[in-house]
Amino acid sequence: MEVEAIIRDPTESPLVDEKRRGLDPEHPFNRKLFDEINQRLREIQEKEEASKYSFDEDTKKDILRELNKIYKEIRGSGLLEPPIKPATFAFYPVYVSIKEYESRLISLIINSSIVSDEFEISLQSTNSDITIRRPKTIKIEEKPREKFIIKQIELYSEKTGAKGEIIATRFPHSLDSEKMGVEVLENPMFSPANGFAFVPDKTTIVDGGEKKVGLCIDRGAIKELRKIALVSSDPINCPGEWLLPEKEENLQKYVVKNIVKIEIPIKVKGTDRIGEKGNVKASYEDKAGNLNVTVVPEPYITGLFRDIRLSAKDTERICAFIKDEGTLEVYYKHPLVKKYMVKNFRNRLDFLVFIADSMTREVLRAFVTSGIEESLSRFPIFDMDHPESEIEGHIAHEYYENGPKLHEMFIQLARTFKVGEE
Repeated sequence: MEVEAIIRDPTESPLVDEKRRGLDPEHPFNRKLFDEINQRLREIQEKEEASKYSFDEDTKKDILRELNKIYKEIRGSGLLEPPIKPATFAFYPVYVSIKEYESRLISLIINSSIVSDEFEISLQSTNSDITIRRPKTIKIEEKPREKFIIKQIELYSEKTGAKGEIIATRFPHSLDSEKMGVEVLENPMFSPANGFAFVPDKTTIVDGGEKKVGLCIDRGAIKELRKIALVSSDPINCPGEWLLPEKEENLQKYVVKNIVKIEIPIKVKGTDRIGEKGNVKASYEDKAGNLNVTVVPEPYITGLFRDIRLSAKDTERICAFIKDEGTLEVYYKHPLVKKYMVKNFRNRLDFLVFIADSMTREVLRAFVTSGIEESLSRFPIFDMDHPESEIEGHIAHEYYENGPKLHEMFIQLARTFKVGEE
């Protein structure tokens, strides 16, 4: 809450009112305090209210296992149709952005009709600051069965602002070539806010567990003082301070591109803290960084999906996949959900279809977005700078492929929807 400066400010009035009847509601500290209390009370109320609503546990576990099985099968599936079909070969897209110190895959699409025994494509970069990690040369040994072949090329750079072209040249037809423009953008990891920040600035931790989190510091910001002060709030615990190495050679072990990255251990105080949120504040001289932490349950099912739960949150979404927790949430307070939850709603086809379809679409979106992050060949994104239309296309395709099966599964789950003591 950053209240120390407020409390000690001599220009502010006392925390209590003049007649000492209670806290002064206009005091800056009290306003922050009341907001914090109200937020925590809302979270407790939502949690207690949601406990009255449930799905059948056995049915839920069976469905979670089936969801992870389907996603596992998808991971091994082949590539879909390419977005372009060149007469010879072509890059797609024709211009890409990559981040410094972070490799990126690009695609070269080849028409198999040009493949011969002597077929070879050489790859070159016009800027030495932009390197082709693999491959340098593309060869196809056997006559392909597919009409179009997609080859992935890995690019890498450590130079922000660098620009250049990747040129693909076919041999023995040396005049047959294609180009792709490349620019290198700044990587947020190497420009922490104010030169001192947790990266990322939010994380999850298993109930009763512990982990390490990354704190990034601009090398130029480190002075003679070697102590970093750390403060955590319930239910999170961390060391009270962290000492940077005094010797330069020891500090250099933590440096990447003038950024010192250290790992701070954190843990949960005790158990039964699921759903609670805390934070860790790090301070060094006049700089400070904050990390928000959420306690999540130990997964009893492994895989992309680990839980399905009903939630009392007020949100515009009907359901949502919380990837950090591996949880599919259904928001029963949503007006459209309430509309269908009339008498004997569990036996009404309109309620069952509505809930099942909403959950199906959210699961398919989770399949596609997670697959893209894992670079699955089934979900290629050829234009990473504008992926929206390709993502929606993959979701639509999966809806026809796996939608009916998922829909039937979620209808079975919706039939087990329980309210209160029913």
